[in-house]
Amino acid sequence: MDQELLKKLVRESANLIEEVLGPSEPLLVKALLIAKVFDLMARKELESVFVSIKEGMKDKVTERPINTSMKLEINELINLVKPKSNSELLAIFGYYLRNHGMDRFGNDELKDLFKKSKRKIPVNLSDAVSKTIIKGYFVELEKPMESGQRAISLTSTGIKFVEDRLGDTNGK
Repeated sequence: MDQELLKKLVRESANLIEEVLGPSEPLLVKALLIAKVFDLMARKELESVFVSIKEGMKDKVTERPINTSMKLEINELINLVKPKSNSELLAIFGYYLRNHGMDRFGNDELKDLFKKSKRKIPVNLSDAVSKTIIKGYFVELEKPMESGQRAISLTSTGIKFVEDRLGDTNGK
């Protein structure tokens, strides 16, 4: 923010507090309230600046990869998230694949991750994937994979599940 805008916000904050409290309140109380009102006004001003920047960049940015700074190996990711079901494990696999550049994947890629992580492939992987779709972690895409098998992708719910669990481990 430029100097003139800052001065304007301080003036508006002070005028508002003076108008509400009147001359009888102690100066310290007024100063604290002015600071708080200024803070709120400045945040609102900054938010509108960020929104306009974001809107201006929509055409330049197609998709931001998730958490590119954190390319964990599959077993590290599993150990951090601690899945309690096949659906949760599959969501982790989807997160891993997406974080490694694969937005679309099929059963073959999931089987590879079961093998890579030394985990037992479910007897009916298609059923496990369907349950993961029902849970909202995956979505089936219209266009199948080149191999002919159904193409799936991780949903925002799946991303949120994994990242929330990762956030829990960072806080503990």
